[in-house]
Amino acid sequence: MNHHILDQFAENIHPTNGLDSESMKILYSEICDHATCITSNMSRQGKTEWIKNSSFKSRKALHTLLISDNVNFRTLVQQLANCKLNTFESLHFDITLITYLHEINFFLFELLILGVVSNELDIVHLPQTIIFIEIASTFEQYLFESLSLIKYICRQHIEWSLKNFIVSRHLNSPIQIVSHYMDVHSRGALDDSNICFIENEAIKTPLLAERC
Repeated sequence: MNHHILDQFAENIHPTNGLDSESMKILYSEICDHATCITSNMSRQGKTEWIKNSSFKSRKALHTLLISDNVNFRTLVQQLANCKLNTFESLHFDITLITYLHEINFFLFELLILGVVSNELDIVHLPQTIIFIEIASTFEQYLFESLSLIKYICRQHIEWSLKNFIVSRHLNSPIQIVSHYMDVHSRGALDDSNICFIENEAIKTPLLAERC
């Protein structure tokens, strides 16, 4: 394709190889220092809990937007406009299996790099706040690899570890119910004990995290 103005600069055009992955990571980590991508190899590894804790530590109320199925650029801008994000809130994008990968990638690029997204009806300017992008666990990290921009921002990969296990103090939580049963069983007192969580005979004290 020829252009009567651009062709005058043809002799000054030099092909480049672009930036390598490491350079891209450095560049985007500076531009998008307020954004973190959270991944894990399997579901139920604590991605959402990590996000909640990080937001709480930053003294921010977490506002979550689900990105799934047939959500596209236009509807995402509309959702973001409707949520009316405040400066005391952090933004959490929960991305699951989606149809229009290229549109989601373009949306994230505009939002993270420019701080502004728009469609024909809405223009949204994102306030300066923390952004968490949670990527659903897929086979061989297909979803993560398909969102090209995400690969270059700060990433928190959650791996399963007993040290990261958070024991609930609520007596009716599954971990407390199972742990009370196992505690009595380990003491050989299962036949002589009434493990009850309701009414007057209910257990009043949760087990310590170490015991669970």
